[in-house]
Amino acid sequence: MKTVGTVLVMSACMLAGFFFASAGELRVRNLRALCLLLSAMRREMMYRQSSLAELIKGACEREEMKKLAFLPVCCELFESGEPFAYAWRTSLEQKGRLCLLNGEDIGLLCAFGDALGTTDCEGQLSLIDDYSEIFSLRSVQARESAGKYGKLCRSLGLLAAAGAAIILI
Repeated sequence: MKTVGTVLVMSACMLAGFFFASAGELRVRNLRALCLLLSAMRREMMYRQSSLAELIKGACEREEMKKLAFLPVCCELFESGEPFAYAWRTSLEQKGRLCLLNGEDIGLLCAFGDALGTTDCEGQLSLIDDYSEIFSLRSVQARESAGKYGKLCRSLGLLAAAGAAIILI
């Protein structure tokens, strides 16, 4: 029975390390998906001159955007008649953490949503370009951080497992 308990504790420690390492990698994927979203919004706005409703609905239907859990909520709220800025902010507050976005990412996205749709087409394209650059840089930083801290988390998980095994045996 002691051996089974030791194996379970070791497994839990290793899995915790791998879980925290994968969280960083998922954040990188979601930031890349945000960059894709902004790029798609820019294209739709520039070439099709799509409205905000069309932009959000189109984004919800794209396969690569399904990682962004807040988009369907935003689309639902917006289609029910809520103003875009309210729908965007509310969806981020409800589902932004599910995308493993940190508070600063969510704050930037809220500011983006507050400004989108308030200017002419050129102003909106400029806004999208600015935020695309910001999230592209954040994606690069997150990738570097995930690489560095991912290795650390996996190593600490394995070290904790070994330490637990030594203590328990």
